[in-house]
Amino acid sequence: MDPGLNLRVGDISTETQKGRHVTTTATLIRLGDDGYVVDTPGVRSFDISTVPAAEIEMHFVEFAEHIPHCKFPDCTHRHETGCAVKTAVDREHISPRDTRAIAACLKSGSLHRALRFC
Repeated sequence: MDPGLNLRVGDISTETQKGRHVTTTATLIRLGDDGYVVDTPGVRSFDISTVPAAEIEMHFVEFAEHIPHCKFPDCTHRHETGCAVKTAVDREHISPRDTRAIAACLKSGSLHRALRFC
């Protein structure tokens, strides 16, 4: 996020390839003039049940700049010709695991389930 914050980080699990939690209390961190972020212990999922399926993709910041350039406004970013997100993945600007997470979100309606595939 911001290496200058010097946040404590743990090792990556060889089993899950995910980071291990090291945060023990919630901390509000100022990001210069850009806002704030909260470092919270043990948060791996969020309830997105109230987010319309058509808006889920916009909550993945890596996708936001590419989505407007997709050929079709209802692009699912999985199989369409002219998909700017797929192009960004091919050019390694977006991680393929992010596209798998969105696909899982749309299928299950749960970011919790989607994160298991990341």
